[in-house]
Parts: sequence; structure tokens; C-alpha cells
Amino acid sequence: MVQLIEVFTKRLQAAGLEHAAKLVQNLSHKLAPAAAGQEHLGPEFLMHIAKDLEALRSSIEEPADGVILLSDQDARHQILVLEQSYDIVNQLSREMGLFGYRLRSVVDGDGLIAALLDYPANAIIMDLDAPGSAEALTRLLVQVRDSAGRLLPVLGVSHNDDFQTRLNAVRAGVASYLIPPVDPHDLVMELDLLTHRREPDRLHVLLVEPSVARANNYCGILEDGGLEVTAVSQPEKALTALQEFSPDVILMAMYLDECTGAELARIIRQFPIHTSIPIVFLGPRTAMDQQLDAIGVGGDDFLSGPTHASYLVRFVRIRAERGRKLRSLMLTDNLTGLLNHTCTKEQLGKELARAIRRQTPLAFAMVDLDDFKAVNDTYGHPAGDRVIKTLARLFKQRLRRSDYVGRYGGEEFAVIMPESTAEDGKRTLDEIRIAFGRISQIALNGTFQASFSAGVAAFPEIDDSTDLMYWADQALYKAKQTGRNRIVIYEVGASKRKS
Repeated sequence: MVQLIEVFTKRLQAAGLEHAAKLVQNLSHKLAPAAAGQEHLGPEFLMHIAKDLEALRSSIEEPADGVILLSDQDARHQILVLEQSYDIVNQLSREMGLFGYRLRSVVDGDGLIAALLDYPANAIIMDLDAPGSAEALTRLLVQVRDSAGRLLPVLGVSHNDDFQTRLNAVRAGVASYLIPPVDPHDLVMELDLLTHRREPDRLHVLLVEPSVARANNYCGILEDGGLEVTAVSQPEKALTALQEFSPDVILMAMYLDECTGAELARIIRQFPIHTSIPIVFLGPRTAMDQQLDAIGVGGDDFLSGPTHASYLVRFVRIRAERGRKLRSLMLTDNLTGLLNHTCTKEQLGKELARAIRRQTPLAFAMVDLDDFKAVNDTYGHPAGDRVIKTLARLFKQRLRRSDYVGRYGGEEFAVIMPESTAEDGKRTLDEIRIAFGRISQIALNGTFQASFSAGVAAFPEIDDSTDLMYWADQALYKAKQTGRNRIVIYEVGASKRKS
């Protein structure tokens, strides 16, 4: 019996179920006196054993619906947790699993070092009080770096909020510091930042250059530097390209075939959506006054040639990064980081035009949080804001790179899904809806669950962006009327829109 328990315990430890292994060991210690006839199996004893068995079952059961299961190779989502409390680990595992993180727990420093040998973790959540002293914490993190063979970000949790403890953590190499009780949503936010969970898209350059030779030279240098480049030779094609995508920077020759670079810059600035895109003029070395004149009509900078390749790449990258940040500030919602109302509508128009040209499907959804006023009234507006941010984060993590999501207003969102039918859109949103409903929303005066409803409309059934928004909103209304917490597709045979 003892040997069997030892084998079972080792198997649980090998599977990363440290807390389950500890429960088995505790259970065996409790049962040993009864097995030896030294303790009576009374109702109270059996009740305690039943409780332990239930805890063991919960620790190794299959994840609930909506939890993303990830392969061991997907290290970007795998986290090691040093925490002795099974209840804390179990809660974190369930809550963070809904955001795509997979946790493996250990109970001490030795277990942490051993786990690093076969578990490709991308970050560590650590109880900073467990090592016992600042020196022990530093030694442990040095061992962690040696065992991992790389610098793993460490998110520390400690009950001590004094300056010296925080300083010790910084010196030991702790990247982030949280005070219990820790909201799983805060952990998710920190881990997203620490692990760069979603790699940013490559910086995109629009090059307007009439000379094929010069264009090829610029493209080669910039692409070798890790930038994505779209080159056009005619001014009119530059406007077409801007309808297809939003570059992070525009490099433009001063002298074009049909007009000057300054004239094209003025045309581009006629479109408010392109106001934030930096325009850099390319040209020969000219007088400072001429360069300032070019910048004064809509440009942002002037790059005189010839320039060294490394300088060109660095110059363009800096301009593109600043352009992307500025554009993000101008086009996104402050609370969620999603597209704002105006940009969502403009993006829908762009994606619908692209779908019509390519004859590919496009799904559009209006999403609204259920009973949101009651959430604000019961738990307060800060809790309501957290619900909105939680759903926004779930959208960012679950939707594809090619999808767009915006905060349409208040508790309402809009989702654009290129190359998706209405059924595809419904299926995707249903998965997100189920996961969202399982998240515990934490407020000062209690814990609660939230839900949302959505209506979906699609092209080619509807080929006008205004009508797409109207029918998606009508489908959302039907979802609300028929019970909430559901996704409804607009009815194909519905009556015509009322003007």
C-alpha cells in the first residue's frame, strides 16, 4: 500500500501536479492509523476523508469548458508558480486558464529548479515570502537563471509592502511586485506585458518612389532591417494603398511623375484618418529653407541622400515607432485600448470594400454587456470598468490578428471578422462568451460573474456598412429580448430596414 502511494505520488509530481501529490501524501498519513487498526472509522473521520478526496479530485480533473488547453511547446503561455496554498493555485489556474495561460505549481525552491529542467516556462509567479530572506531569494533566482539558461521574468507576490522588501525584490531580479489578495486579472495583465504574449506586427512602410532602381534599393535595405515595405511608383496608387492598409510611416520622393511630393502630402492630409501618419520626404541635399517648405505643407521630416544603410533603417524605424504610438493614442479608446467608435466604423468600411473586391465573406457583430447598469449600481463604477477591460482583454487574446474589435460606446463593442461567415462569427463569439461567463469578477463588496449578448450580420448577404451595423444591432436586440447571454444571427428573410 505504501509503495503504491509512493509510485502514485511520484507520477503526480512528474505531471506537475505538486499539490495533488501533497494531498495524496496527507491522505495516506491520515489513513495509516485506520489501516493499522489504531483508529475507528467513525462518521466524522469519514467526512474528513471524503473532503480530502474531493479536493484531490478537483486538483486533477479536466478543465471546464472554455479553458484553453495548450501544448507543452507553447511556452509563451506556460507559467511556473511557487505557492504553497493549494486553494490559491487552484483559483489562479482556473481563472487564468480562461485567458490562455497554463500553470504548473511547485511548493518550494527545489521543486522550482527541478521543474525548469523539463517545463518550458516563459515566466514565474513566486511567493516572495517563501524563501525566507532576501539572501535566500537572490540565491534562488540565480539558480533559476542558471537552470533555465535564460532570463525568465519573475512576478513576485508578497505580504510585505515596505520599501526595503521592494528594494530587495528589485535587486534580486523581480520584474513585477503585487500585494495579496491578488486579482487574477491583474496577474494576466502583468503577464501579458512581461511575456510579450502577442508579438507586435512588423512596422509597415509605404514607399512612394518613381525610380525603380531607387525603390528596389530602399526596399532591400529596409526589409533587411526587419521592416515591411509596400512600394508604389505613382501618386494615385499611394492613395489606393492607403485604402488597403495604414502604414506606420510614408517615405516619399520629393519629385514624382504626375505631381510633387509636397502636393501628394497635401492630398493625403485631406483625409482625417491619415493625419497621424508621419511623412518623410526623400530627396537630394537642398537648402534648409526648401526642406522646411516641404515639411510645412504636410510632411514631418526630410531625409537627404545618400545615407548609410544602418542610418536609414534606424531613422525610419524611429519614425515608424513614434507614428504607431501616436496613431494608437489617436485611434483607440483610453479605457480598453480597442479602436474607438469613429475608427471602428471607418475600419468596417475598409474591410467591407476589401471583401467586395475580393468576393470573400465578412462577419460583423455588435456586442453588449448584459445588465451592466445593475453591475455599476451593485458593485460600483470601478468594478464596471474592470468588467469592460476584462472583456476587451479576452477579445484581444481570442480573436485573430486579422480581426478588429472596437469599443462602440459605454458597454457596447463591435467586432469585424474578415473572411468569416455569420456562422463563423457566431461560433467564435460563443467561445468567448462561454469563457467570459466563467471569469470571477472581483469587487470590494463581492465576487460576481458577467455575461454579454451579441448580434451578427455578414457580407455577402448585406453589402452596405450602414446596413451591416443596423442588422447586427437588430440581431443584438433579439438576443436581449430572448433571454440575454447568447449570440443571434440576423434573419436572412427579415423585413427591409425602416428609413
